[in-house]
Amino acid sequence: MKTRLLTAIILLLAALCPGLSLRAESERGGDNPPDRRERLPYYVEKGDTLYYDSLPPAVSIGSKTKKELRQYRKLVANFAKVYPYSTIARQLVENADKAFAEGNMSRRQKEAYVNSLQRRIISSYEKTARQMTMSQGQLLMKLIDRETGKSPHDLIRDYKSGVAAGFWQGLASLFGVDMKKHYDPEGKDRDVEYLVACWEDGSFPDLYYSLFNEYPVIPEIPDKMKKYL
Repeated sequence: MKTRLLTAIILLLAALCPGLSLRAESERGGDNPPDRRERLPYYVEKGDTLYYDSLPPAVSIGSKTKKELRQYRKLVANFAKVYPYSTIARQLVENADKAFAEGNMSRRQKEAYVNSLQRRIISSYEKTARQMTMSQGQLLMKLIDRETGKSPHDLIRDYKSGVAAGFWQGLASLFGVDMKKHYDPEGKDRDVEYLVACWEDGSFPDLYYSLFNEYPVIPEIPDKMKKYL
């Protein structure tokens, strides 16, 4: 029940952001580790054959207990899965606000714009949202707040109505989810903020590889959503 509620909230936010969808490309996200089955390159110097190879960068995560390491690995894996959604949400919020302002849209026109996105996003990404865990959904809500400057409650209020925001907040609170809670980069969410910094400076794929021995997979943006970016 708790997971179904969070799925419903995420899908609603996807429509109202308007557009939790797609993941942005990172500088190294598409790289793959070298295939160790291939023959190593070499060169000959003074009659000696010297083989050489390059290794992926290793990122230090400091000293952690086994429990702390498990928790950190879970955080990094969840972040890789949901952070790109929040960056696209930010871009689409900015584009939607610009469209509303430049088009001098009436309330009815704004509702039509949001409802159109809602249908497209739910039809394309409902399965993805349903596959998210509770911890991934909660992290996504925090990151949406960071990227857009608005909590999930504020987004629903601004793009739908105060009544809808109050309804979802009341329902979410029954399951321990606070949609009004803001991102705390210097406190509870300090580790998440560090991951954001790694993503922005291009070192996140190397951090991910250091933990999982593979690079994170970054999906492509569907063509039907590109026009909203």
